[in-house]
Amino acid sequence: MKSLVTMTALALLLPVSLHADEKDDALAAQRKAAKDNWDRVDAGPSVSHETAHLIVVGPKGMEKQIKETGVLLEKYYDTAAKVLFPPKEAAWPGKLAVYLFEQPEQLDSFIRRVEKRRLVAAEKGTFMAEDARLHAAACPPREKGDPAVRVQAGQQIASAVLMRKAGAQTIVPSWLVAGFGRATHYRVAGSASREVANERSATARFAVRNKRNASDAWAGVLEGEEAPLLQGSVADFLAYGPGRTKFGALLEGFKPEENVEQKTMQQALDAANLNVDAINTNWRRYLAAPR
Repeated sequence: MKSLVTMTALALLLPVSLHADEKDDALAAQRKAAKDNWDRVDAGPSVSHETAHLIVVGPKGMEKQIKETGVLLEKYYDTAAKVLFPPKEAAWPGKLAVYLFEQPEQLDSFIRRVEKRRLVAAEKGTFMAEDARLHAAACPPREKGDPAVRVQAGQQIASAVLMRKAGAQTIVPSWLVAGFGRATHYRVAGSASREVANERSATARFAVRNKRNASDAWAGVLEGEEAPLLQGSVADFLAYGPGRTKFGALLEGFKPEENVEQKTMQQALDAANLNVDAINTNWRRYLAAPR
């Protein structure tokens, strides 16, 4: 009887053990990939720190700040995941690698050598959300007004969380992906942040001066400094503000169907039972008192 019980216990424990080994092997592969990718860029010696969901990699000179940076970047993950995933459900298997480069040219090299694509203008950050290429990367400001490297990295992490929720085959409008990253930064930094307050004030001024609606965020009529501010505000309204209860349904509305590879914003709104006129009216009210 004792032998039978022992064998039964081992049978029950074996699948759990194998699963744990597979997770350990996958994480080890992610750690190796993080180091190898950094080395491909010729960015010099590196330092790394792991959080619950991230592998943060930066230059050796960041050694004293890397842990604090990891804590901050994990907040971006937590904030985004909270509105998109059920409690205790991770956005991805293992950990996402986050690369913090010292020079913009190193990000350019990363995009060409690791992501193997051409640059789209002067990029400040990038991410990929597929299991095999799970990462975010950022560089310091290229010009006045650009976010600090940690902020840019945080926004890329939030965008990656969004795309994990949307699904690998789903095409989400780029304005909403980037806007969600900016909106998540607003939530992490908090309403008391002078930077956040200034951006929200500037958004309100643009909206009044140019008679903007929320729908202008996806109508293709915004240009210059106005575009990212208004798009971030609309994403904030939809994901974290009054529209948050239907944000998941909105993302679901972008999922492709037979013979329809890419959905329009209007199709996604219809799927989520969201009315454009109501969004425009409520967004203008929201501008006066974001919450």
